[in-house]
Amino acid sequence: MTVYGVVTACYQLPDSFMIPDMMPFIREDKNFVRVFENSDTRTMRIINKGVKVEEWTVSVQETRDRETAHFILMKKLLAFIDPESTLMFIDISHLSGNAGTASILYMSFIDAGHVLKFVRSSWLNTDNFTLLNQTAKQETRQLISQMISNSLEVLHMDSEFPNIDVKNTCIYQLPLEVKKKSQTAL
Repeated sequence: MTVYGVVTACYQLPDSFMIPDMMPFIREDKNFVRVFENSDTRTMRIINKGVKVEEWTVSVQETRDRETAHFILMKKLLAFIDPESTLMFIDISHLSGNAGTASILYMSFIDAGHVLKFVRSSWLNTDNFTLLNQTAKQETRQLISQMISNSLEVLHMDSEFPNIDVKNTCIYQLPLEVKKKSQTAL
C-alpha cells in the first residue's frame, strides 16, 4: 500500500514543499509520494523520493473551466495510483472545492478500494464509513455527500480568516538561485 500526499495550489510548489499541515502525511508514511497540482497551469505532478515520476497537463483546448481540469487531473491520478492506496489531503477542498465534484471523486476513490484521509476534516476519512458503507451503501453515499457539502461551506466561511501564508512559505523554500531570478524578474 502506497501513501500519497495531495496538495493543490494556484502556483508551482517546489518538489520538497512542506507545511505544518502536511506533518500527518509523514506520520502516515515518512516516504509518502507527493502529488502537487498547480491549478493555474492545470498541471499535476507526482514526486517519489525526490524524483518526478509522472506529470499531466490539461490544455485550455480540453476545457476552459478550472474545475473540469481539476476533475480530469484527479481522474488521471485515480488511474495511475497503486491499488488500495491511501491518499492524504490537507482538507476536503484539496479533493475539490466544488461539493458535487468532491462527492463524485470521493466515491470514485473509495469504489476503487482506496483510503482517503483529511487532516483538517478527519470526520470525512473513509475509515469512518467502512462498516456503514457495507450495510447501507446508498444512504452512506448521501450522508457523505451532505457532509462534504457542509464541510466545504464551513471552509469557505473560514477562509475569511487569516491562515498560514502558503505562497510565502513556498517562496521561502525555493533554492536561492531561483529566488534571485524571480526578484530580478519583478
